Amino acid sequence: MKRHERLISVTVLLLAWLLAGGCDESSGDGDSGIECPDEADPCPNDMVTDESGCVWDRCGGGFTGKRIPCFWTDPEIDRGEMEFAGDHGQYLAYIEKKEEYVYKGDVWLYDIELQERRRLTQDRLCYNLRAGGNRLGWLQLVKESEHYHDTDVVDAYVMDLESGQEWHVPNPLERQTVDLDMSGNLVITREMWMTTACPLGGKEIVRDLWLYDLTSGERRQVAAADPQSHVILGGRIADGMITYWKMTGPCADSVVNQLWVEDAAGEESRMLADTGNERPFAQSEYSFSFDGRWLVQLFGSYIDAFDVRSGESKRITRCSMSDCRLRGDAGLVAFDRYGEDGLTQRQVYVVEIETSKEQRVTDLRPYYDSSAPSGMVGNRLLWAERRGKNTIDDCGFEHRATGWTSMYFWKEIVF
Repeated sequence: MKRHERLISVTVLLLAWLLAGGCDESSGDGDSGIECPDEADPCPNDMVTDESGCVWDRCGGGFTGKRIPCFWTDPEIDRGEMEFAGDHGQYLAYIEKKEEYVYKGDVWLYDIELQERRRLTQDRLCYNLRAGGNRLGWLQLVKESEHYHDTDVVDAYVMDLESGQEWHVPNPLERQTVDLDMSGNLVITREMWMTTACPLGGKEIVRDLWLYDLTSGERRQVAAADPQSHVILGGRIADGMITYWKMTGPCADSVVNQLWVEDAAGEESRMLADTGNERPFAQSEYSFSFDGRWLVQLFGSYIDAFDVRSGESKRITRCSMSDCRLRGDAGLVAFDRYGEDGLTQRQVYVVEIETSKEQRVTDLRPYYDSSAPSGMVGNRLLWAERRGKNTIDDCGFEHRATGWTSMYFWKEIVF
């Protein structure tokens, strides 16, 4: 048979197959041997768009948690920064980002039980949310630096979510506040400033830690940076205890990797761990968690827990990679792990620190990109799931990507 005759025959057979029904969704019959719909996928065309324009997966997370509906004004913009808030995790705080800024904007609060939202700030440049019970804190840009080698002036603010009372945390040195945390009436802030103390000259960044009492208005330094020795990183407060890290300073002669704990009254300060020249403690926002007793820390790809009262430490589990995210409270720690259970997605797990018992929370399918814990209050966990790309299965069903817009879920964790 000649080449053009073979092409004609193939074309005729294909047209005949299509006219006969092709991949028949109801029967599942056909020369391809493909069954339609795929019995392994309970929702073959699962992406839907609700009345607010939010695209979500009606099956994603449906077996594992409660989906939080679309509540922001622009579904095309990922919130990026969210914080579980309230004394039992009844609120979700987030930033409605302004177009000209990558991650700054006004603070909003969503009640996940009543499904109502309200604006907390008006025309401000807020970011870096941090919750403590019924209080919510954030950083706010006050003045941008005129030169690239100088720091901005950034202040910290705290609001009571029930009464609406707002506090401005004093910044008398007009430094750039880079982090904050709170517990009751106490707020800790980490401030960044520039030094010229290094022998080679030029400006170097250092950071130190301050404590502010919202009731008394008292402000004191918890830990000071020494450019010749160390800078202060991290910084968390819970139940009257403060944790922070002393790390190698910009012009230090030796390596410093130390974990410290101090009571809020300033009466006792002691070192919990010193890793010396070994791999330093991870310092990203999601690499540690503190609930007043347990400081949970990512150390390489392992998750270690330090009892700040007894000084004891234990290795509780392992992430598959060193960039997994941690969120914890009340003796529980949520984290994401890649490639476990024969799966190729990042799944969210929760481990009980005392017993090292684990449970997997998410049940992602092959075309998901990842999931990650976003917050924990008590045993209530918030996590995000995001699909990475559009796919069309063999029967023509479309699986639409969520793109950069994550879907959020919550669940009460019980062991």
